[in-house]
Amino acid sequence: MNERPQVWGSQTDGVGRGVGDLYRALTALGVGIFDWDVATDRMFYDQAAARLLGFGDRPGSVSPQDAMATVHPDDRPALIRARDAALRNENTFLEEYRVVSTDGSVTWVQTRARLLREGPDGRARVIGLCTDRTPDRTVRDRVARALDHMGDIVLVLDETDTIVHANIQAIRQFELPRDDMVGKPAADLLLPPVREHVAAIRRRRTEPTTEESRPEPVLEIEATDPDGAWWAVRTFPIPDGLVVAMRNVDARHRADAERKALIGSLSSALRRSRQLLDATVELGQVMTVDELCDVAAHAAQADLGVLFVGLVLLEEDGPPRVHCRPNSRFLTEAWRRMPAFGPASTDQVLRTGRPRFDNDRKSYLRDYPDRGPNLDAMSIDALASLPLIVSGRPIGLMVLGWPEPQAFEEDERRFLLTLVGPFAQALERARLYERQMSTVETLQRAVLPQTLPDLGGVRLAARYLPAGRDLGIGGDWYDATMLSDGTLSLVVGDVGGHGLRAVSTMAELRHAARAYALQLRTPADITTQLSANLGSRSDEMLATAVVADLCPATGLLNWSCAGHPPPLLVRAAAGVGASFLEQVNGPILGVDAGASYGQNSLQLEPGDQLLLFTDGLVERRGRSLTTQLAALAEAAVTVPAVYRNDPDGLCDHILHAVAPVDREDDLCLLAVAMT
Repeated sequence: MNERPQVWGSQTDGVGRGVGDLYRALTALGVGIFDWDVATDRMFYDQAAARLLGFGDRPGSVSPQDAMATVHPDDRPALIRARDAALRNENTFLEEYRVVSTDGSVTWVQTRARLLREGPDGRARVIGLCTDRTPDRTVRDRVARALDHMGDIVLVLDETDTIVHANIQAIRQFELPRDDMVGKPAADLLLPPVREHVAAIRRRRTEPTTEESRPEPVLEIEATDPDGAWWAVRTFPIPDGLVVAMRNVDARHRADAERKALIGSLSSALRRSRQLLDATVELGQVMTVDELCDVAAHAAQADLGVLFVGLVLLEEDGPPRVHCRPNSRFLTEAWRRMPAFGPASTDQVLRTGRPRFDNDRKSYLRDYPDRGPNLDAMSIDALASLPLIVSGRPIGLMVLGWPEPQAFEEDERRFLLTLVGPFAQALERARLYERQMSTVETLQRAVLPQTLPDLGGVRLAARYLPAGRDLGIGGDWYDATMLSDGTLSLVVGDVGGHGLRAVSTMAELRHAARAYALQLRTPADITTQLSANLGSRSDEMLATAVVADLCPATGLLNWSCAGHPPPLLVRAAAGVGASFLEQVNGPILGVDAGASYGQNSLQLEPGDQLLLFTDGLVERRGRSLTTQLAALAEAAVTVPAVYRNDPDGLCDHILHAVAPVDREDDLCLLAVAMT
C-alpha cells in the first residue's frame, strides 16, 4: 500500500469514485485508516494513521506487534485484551489509548475497527479508523484531577444515571477500583433517599420545562446509610448528566446528639465538647501514636486548660510505651524506673477499670507520697487518671494535669470519660497501623541488599525511599551481584501496588533474577524468564525491570528493559552530556508469559556514570513525565565536581534535585561509576 489502505478499491466506476471521495473527506478531517491482513499479519496504514499511531509522516505497513510498541505501556495490556476479544467474537472494536511518539509527546487516539471476512475461504481482514482524542481527553483529565483533589466523594452520572467518573475519595469509600465503578448504575451505590431525588431530577428534566417544573440548580439533603452513618449529599445538574457530591457528617450528627443530651446542665461543657469533638475529626486524620498524642495535647491544652498530658500504652510483647506532652525526659525516665512502670495510679486504674480524679496534689500524695518530685517536674496541682478502654479491654492510661486545683464535678467527669473513648479507638487503630507497617518494612529491608559489591574499576551506590505514609510500602527493589565470570549483574525493578503482596512479589522476582544471573544467563534470558514466572501466576501482579550485566575490565554493558523507565547514561567526555537508553526490549513483566525479550549493548568509558531508577523518582503530581526526565538529566550533568566520581554523592544530589517531597510512590536509585 503506497497511498491508502487496501480497503479502497478501484475508482473507475461510480462506486469507486464515491469511495475515493469519502477517503479524501476522511483524510481532510484528520481521520486515519488502517487495513490489517490477519493471514499475513501485516497492518497497512495511510498518512493520517501514520501520524496518529506514531509511525512518522508516511503511509506504510508494520506487524501488529510493532504497532503496539508506540502504545503507552500503561495502556498496552488493556488494548491487547480488547483487540483479542474483538477478534474472537468478530465484533466491533472501540478503544481509546495513548501513543508515545519518538520525541516523547503523547497523543490520545481512538480506534474503531471491525473484522471482515471475504472470499470463499473467509479471509480475515480488520478495517479501522483512527482519530485524535487528545483535546477531549486533556479537558477530561484536568477535570478528573481537579475532582481528585476534592475532599468530598464525587460521582459524575450520564443521562441514564450511569457512573462515568468517580474521584479518589469515592474509590476509597466504596472500596472498588475506578474501572469497576465506571459503568455501574448509580442506584447500586447511592443511598435510597438520594436515588429517589436523582430519579425525581431526571423525571423533571425530561418533562416540558416550566418555571414550576424547572430542576433545582443545586439539591442538598442529608441521609443515613444502612449502617446508620450520616451523609450530606449535594447534586448539581450538568449538560447531559448530573454530579453527586457526598461528605460524611456522622461526627457532626453525633456531636449534635451529645450536645442535646447535655443541654441545660452543662452549658460551659457543651462549648468545650464542641471544640473537643472537632479535635476527634483530627484524630481520624493522623496515623501514628505520636501524632495522636500531639492532637490530644493540643486540644486539651487549648480547651481544658490542661498543662500536662501523659500516656501509658500496654504492649503485648514488651514493656509499656510512655509518651508525655510536653516531652519530659526526666519524667519519662522516672516512669520507666518505677517497679509498676508509669504513674503511681496506673495499677489501680487499669486493675479496676475506673478513673481516678485528684482535685489537688495533696489528694494524690496521700496515696503516693513518694511522687512529689514528679508533680514538681510537671508543675501540676490536679490530676485526672483515665483508663483507655477498647472493646471492654484496657489498653492503657491517660493522665491529664492542671496547674491549679480542679473541682471535677460529676458532669465534668462524664465529659472527660466521653473524650477518651474516641481517643482510645484511635490509639488502637494507630498501633495496628504501626505494627503492619513495621512488618512490611522489616520484610522489605530484609530483601534489599545490605551491602553492594566492592570491586576495582566500578563504584556503586544505591538509595531506597518509601512512599508517603498512608500509601504503604511498595515493591521497588535493586540488586547488584558479582558473578563467577567477573561481570557485575545489576537489576532495578518495580512491582505494581503497595503492601505485603507487592513486597512478597518483589522478593520472589529479586531472588529469581539473582539466581538466573548466577547461572550466567544473559539479561534478555533473565527478563524473559521473569515475565514467564509472573505471567503464570493467578494474582495478575505486574512489574517492570531493567536487567544488566557490566564487565568492569572492558566496560561492556548489556541490558534488557522490560517496560521500565530508561537508564540514564552520563558520559565523562566533554560536551557529550547525558542521554537515556530508551530501547524497550519487551512489555511489562507478567503481561505476556510467552514474550521473548531482547537486549542491547554499549561501551562504557572511565569516568562514565550510569543511573538505574524506578518511576517514583520522576513521577510528580502536576508535572509531565517528559519534564521530570529532563530535570533528571539536567541534575545529572550539573552535579558538583566533587561528586562526579562519587556515586554516593551523585545519589544524594539527584534525590535532592529531583525526588518529590510528598512521594506517592516509593523509589529506588542505583548509581554506577566507571573508574
